[in-house]
Amino acid sequence: MKRTLSVVIFLVLLIVGCKPHNESKGYSDHDQINQPENQILISPKANRIDTVKFVEETVFESGDDVFMEGHIRSLAVDDKGKIFIASARPGFVGIYVFSPDGSYITKLSRHGKGPAEYESISSISIVGENLYVFDPRLQKIGIFSIEGFKHVRDILFDHSQLKASDLAFSGGMNTNGMVVKGDGTFIMRLRSRPRNDPSFNHKEVFMSADDNGKLIPSSYLQVDSHTYYFPDEQLSLPFTGAFSRSSLVVTDNNGRFYTNWTEDFIINVHNSEGDLEKTYKHNIQNANLNSDDLNLDRDMKNTLNKYELPSTWPAVHTMVLDDEERLWVATITESESEFTWYVVSTEGELIARFTKPGRRTERIVVRAPLIVIKDGYFYSHERDLREGIDRILKYKIEFINR
Repeated sequence: MKRTLSVVIFLVLLIVGCKPHNESKGYSDHDQINQPENQILISPKANRIDTVKFVEETVFESGDDVFMEGHIRSLAVDDKGKIFIASARPGFVGIYVFSPDGSYITKLSRHGKGPAEYESISSISIVGENLYVFDPRLQKIGIFSIEGFKHVRDILFDHSQLKASDLAFSGGMNTNGMVVKGDGTFIMRLRSRPRNDPSFNHKEVFMSADDNGKLIPSSYLQVDSHTYYFPDEQLSLPFTGAFSRSSLVVTDNNGRFYTNWTEDFIINVHNSEGDLEKTYKHNIQNANLNSDDLNLDRDMKNTLNKYELPSTWPAVHTMVLDDEERLWVATITESESEFTWYVVSTEGELIARFTKPGRRTERIVVRAPLIVIKDGYFYSHERDLREGIDRILKYKIEFINR
């Protein structure tokens, strides 16, 4: 029973925290985070507090015209404001297209292994006139036209150039994320598979692939994945959750990386070759962590008793890169119901600071919150399975006193 419960805990990503004995900052070997010539300090400014207002405009959800079966997995917005929402469950996938005012247009893709068919969808993105769909189960990318909604082609990933030694450090990895560059080539995220070994350092590796899906062995970037707790049962899987430290990585269409280890508000900027360009740092106080505030069952508590828990929450909850290459960084505070956000320019200037609702105890570390910021709008995912809510909200962003 305990083994089964542990596996279920991992699969559904229940909210618990973790910190292994050998936790380390998750940056590549060529990062130079402590070198002052690369570091830009973000200074707080009084006139930047509460300078963003959100006005809700549109809700995208199931209704009389369409039922989005399964759960929302990914989101993309084109230059005309059309919304593409990927939803999936076992045995079903669909990509639903809505107009900017929320009216339903059409559905793309279907479940299966043939052309324009997929068994899972982990991410979708738009580059140029095409929508790109990534299926981690079939290791396939689908391409659709965003104007005529026609299927263009599918690309199967070719791992033939990779040798066992290329992935030896990870003990095996799974390709589970995709970034499409402006030239039609790809950056793929490979994450080491969970294993019940406290000494194993789980990694994420970013590799390039050409426009035909051939993976190139050399990696752009390598970061630590996230921290785990390990139950005593030999066959039980490790689990992670709300106060785990983890690596956040966002990438623009030119292949520039922004990385953060969530312990601190420190963001490294890497060029398209993976080399460090600069570092943004903002000194904030981590919120105190009280494990009594978390809903832990007996087995979880028994596992956590083996570890020295952190005394604080991570500093950073998530970060998002908007279409103007501004970083939106959500930080964890003493509030149980709000995150404090910072908007930072490419020069490290603090543009705005504001609070927005969010519950730190409901953080899912292995999957970033679904947020897109584009053309002056903030799109976010709202899910409450108990209330039957699974939808995308669109807010107009208004900067105040700029």
